[in-house]
Amino acid sequence: MWNVNRSRRLWYCAIVVGCAVLPVDAVDAVAAAGERKPQTARAAATRPAADESRAASAGPPSAGVAQSPASRPADDGVLSDHFTWVPKGVASRTRRVSGATERVTVRTRTPATRPATLTIQRIDPPAPEPTDERPRPRVWCAAAGEHVSPITGNLLRDGHLQYEAGPARVAHRIGNEIWNVRDKTVRLFPGSDRVGKFLLVTELEGRRRRIEIRADDLDGPRVLPAEACVRIWRLWYVRGRYGRSVDGWWDEPLTLIRLREPLEVPPPDNGVAGQTNQAFLVRVQVPRGVFAGTYRTTLHVRDLDDPAYAEDVAVEITAVARGQ
Repeated sequence: MWNVNRSRRLWYCAIVVGCAVLPVDAVDAVAAAGERKPQTARAAATRPAADESRAASAGPPSAGVAQSPASRPADDGVLSDHFTWVPKGVASRTRRVSGATERVTVRTRTPATRPATLTIQRIDPPAPEPTDERPRPRVWCAAAGEHVSPITGNLLRDGHLQYEAGPARVAHRIGNEIWNVRDKTVRLFPGSDRVGKFLLVTELEGRRRRIEIRADDLDGPRVLPAEACVRIWRLWYVRGRYGRSVDGWWDEPLTLIRLREPLEVPPPDNGVAGQTNQAFLVRVQVPRGVFAGTYRTTLHVRDLDDPAYAEDVAVEITAVARGQ
């Protein structure tokens, strides 16, 4: 109770001290803002004169500001001299001009509220990759570490979906890191073991074939017999995942069958539905006891049932000396 009465006494003291310094209108405004009490008789006596002088100086009311009694609040009788009611959408500013206070009312535009709109955009599925119309070589080669799909002929590094069901690509058949279709040559650069490997892929072209592959002797610093330096295996295909995300046909690296006679493709013992090609693993080795240098041989690929199906693949292998 003491704190409440003390705060009121301090407030009254502030009002009394202010009366000695501030004008009468300012004292009345402070009292009205703090306690909202009825103003004194002195302030009520001076109000009509102040209202008349203010009305004469302001002139006729502007058309843009609503000042009709009907539009003003009902409780504006106490604060009308010191506070101005401003309609919605109108901003009011007060500035001091030569000791007097002038009220300036500025009308501002209220931005229109736009209704929420929902835009539905139709996104068409991507167009399928166009089929490469370049002629495909009947026989082409790839590095030994590649995986060639027996159905599409695409490489596994192109992606699992592209490998299994994508349109057939031709770029890697025309040229890659070891193969060039222009001169039909495979170039191998083995290490100190002098062993080079690559894949030789034969296209079936929509029919069954009996493939025969023969190798010539190696020609270089010395002539080396092909029986001792060239080995050819056919790849064995299995269907499964093997840790990959797409179920498809894959070559089994641990199952290699030595090619000793012509092979019927697709093989009766390893049939692949929709098979379009057959891959072979070729291994060329230069013995360590012979001179280093570049050795060349030729692989002859023939279809015994189709004499027109005949392709020759040149192989160049560079053997380095021991310690290089």
